[in-house]
Amino acid sequence: MEVQINSQLVVAEREKRAWSQQHLAEVAGLALRTIQRIETGGVGSYESVKAIASCLEVPLTALRANGEHQTVTILRSQTAKVAGSIVGASLLVGVAAIFWGSVFAQQVLVDVGVTREEDVVGEANEVRKDVRNIQTQFVVDSGQEMGSPLEGEFNLVIAPTILHDGRVLLSVKFYEHREHGFELVGEPRVITPNGEEVELVFPLDEDDKGIYRVTIKPQVQ
Repeated sequence: MEVQINSQLVVAEREKRAWSQQHLAEVAGLALRTIQRIETGGVGSYESVKAIASCLEVPLTALRANGEHQTVTILRSQTAKVAGSIVGASLLVGVAAIFWGSVFAQQVLVDVGVTREEDVVGEANEVRKDVRNIQTQFVVDSGQEMGSPLEGEFNLVIAPTILHDGRVLLSVKFYEHREHGFELVGEPRVITPNGEEVELVFPLDEDDKGIYRVTIKPQVQ
């Protein structure tokens, strides 16, 4: 069972002991890649949490992140022919002026949609676009982080903060799984009215073969 993990506490406790990720993995009896995924994406199995908590001598509850999470569900996958190809994938980050002010101790229902678009060249050198849509939904306290990982592909971490005027500040981190583990692709912040959807675009990989379109709709509970 996958659970949300307080990755910042894991990193802090490990560095306090001057341990490397490799050393923590060996002591906990876990793979190095597991430790990297936990520290980067904040998600791992319940057994991994127990092993790390025991090695770091911290309460198990301290490593569990707050919030409710529902499993990412793949809705459909389709391949459509397109003429030409996408010329470059730009990272669109709508960064608004941030006004922190006072926030309300409330929860936010977050609807998330991720569309993965990748250019594929067929045998006849025709360019096709492979499209896959993913949706998830979770409830999280204002100011807290929640991740929506897709094993082996990406991890989307969202922290919604309710502002004094009722709008919602979305702090987003998008990690893509590449050759050496999860890498941070973008870290935008955007303010949106309650109940309105925003869209962000991230490059699919280092070779710009496609894009991820991420839509986020926060609803204050």
